[in-house]
Amino acid sequence: MTDDRHLTALHEAGHTYTAWRLGLDVGPVTIQPGKAWTGLARYTHPPLTDEWASLDPEQPYLRWPPAIRQHLDMRATVAAAGDIAEAALAPIHTPYHRGQPLALQALDIAATAPPTRAEEVAFELARLDEHGLSDTEALAKLVHVIYPNDPDTGLRWLCYISAEAQALVFAGADHVFTLTDALLEHGTLSATAARTILETAECSTSI
Repeated sequence: MTDDRHLTALHEAGHTYTAWRLGLDVGPVTIQPGKAWTGLARYTHPPLTDEWASLDPEQPYLRWPPAIRQHLDMRATVAAAGDIAEAALAPIHTPYHRGQPLALQALDIAATAPPTRAEEVAFELARLDEHGLSDTEALAKLVHVIYPNDPDTGLRWLCYISAEAQALVFAGADHVFTLTDALLEHGTLSATAARTILETAECSTSI
């Protein structure tokens, strides 16, 4: 039977893999519980600067600047990926079930690249945050921002986002499993460990 810690690891691995697959800068990830969350995956979106000045929010979403639409779509896709990985992959993932060199190598990578002091401080500060949004709340807020007066179209957009997230998570299931195993073993992965594990898994998959 899948326990809560296992589900949290799959959830955060889903976020981390999807962010990495979309080209975002992956940060540390943890399944150590905080005050407002059971796990946390950090990743950074490219900054938007001049694009906001050209945004006319009265225009339909498809006419918004492409960079802003890409930013919002990516944020929503990564947010949706956690629940999808947790729900869809739990029945077919058993921790350490493969025992293949790649999984063992990933655990070694995580052990030799522990979280930095700065990453530990960032997580400690995040644990004090009582106002963090859940994934569901973040998606609801994005829908309201993009389609404030058209919830039906917002729901269709959310269905599209969910389908995109599901496709990414399913295609990268091996990556998600490898990250999950490492999280279950170590609890927290540094940004260096998470990125190296993903890159190692990618190299193995392509051979």
